[in-house]
Amino acid sequence: MPKFGVLLNSLSGKAGIKPDDETLKKLLAFVEVSQFELPDEFANALERNLLTQESAAANPDVRSKIFAEALNGVDAELERSVGDFEFDDSFKGELKGIKSTHEKVRRITAGLKDQLKAAKEKANKTGDPKDKAEVDVLKKEIENANTQMNNLKLMHQTEIDNLKTANLNDKKEFTLKSKLAGKPLPKNGLPPEINILTAKTLISQEMAKQGIIVTFDEAGNPVLKQRKDGADIDYFVDNKKIDYDNFVDGVLASNKFVQINDPNPAPNPGQGNNPPQPQRSFQSNAGVVSEIDGQLRELGITV
Repeated sequence: MPKFGVLLNSLSGKAGIKPDDETLKKLLAFVEVSQFELPDEFANALERNLLTQESAAANPDVRSKIFAEALNGVDAELERSVGDFEFDDSFKGELKGIKSTHEKVRRITAGLKDQLKAAKEKANKTGDPKDKAEVDVLKKEIENANTQMNNLKLMHQTEIDNLKTANLNDKKEFTLKSKLAGKPLPKNGLPPEINILTAKTLISQEMAKQGIIVTFDEAGNPVLKQRKDGADIDYFVDNKKIDYDNFVDGVLASNKFVQINDPNPAPNPGQGNNPPQPQRSFQSNAGVVSEIDGQLRELGITV
């Protein structure tokens, strides 16, 4: 079960409250409060239903609802087209068997083009203004269908871009957690997971302040880039290129969020003289990232 301190720190970050906020620090300092275990259902409800603008856009349930409403609107417009133009029963029956909105648009567009061809031939033979007007109506309807198809393609590409962004964000999250798991964060009486959340917030804020983004090279190593004049360039400070590890260490040190060496350290409660357990997060996180990449490749998405 998650601890209340972890949940409070997470929700505070979403609300824009800085990790050094005095009220937040006082609350987290109460061990009984920060270590209080919450039922999973309660914690998950708060985390999932209290959304920022960014998390709402990335939330699969929200996106599914928006896409469903958009596709329902397109389907309604397609039904109108079938009703307004003289499609035979065979065509209507075929269309009802098509589930994909994209395929429906393609099939109706093809049907309208067949009608346009016949209407043009008729207008050329009769010279009747009504027949010529029918040609113009069909041309406009085909333009509308093409616009709908372009919009659907844009929606599809947007969803792919969202998946790529989610994949990249997952990589960033696991990479940063791995780095912080091995850092000497301060011994302030708070649970390690809360210190890691605080450190993550400090680093994220500094990246936003400096306009830094994280990318990954071909070997999967994190690389810092800074956005300047519309281009992403390597991140330099005083003409020195700064790598990911140095940046993380620098942020922690400048915020004094590192452990102060004690010549006679006391054992942590419950630890006794047992040696510290080795960190395993690097291996597990690398496996998770590899699994995410594999899932996206199965969807035909290049990462």
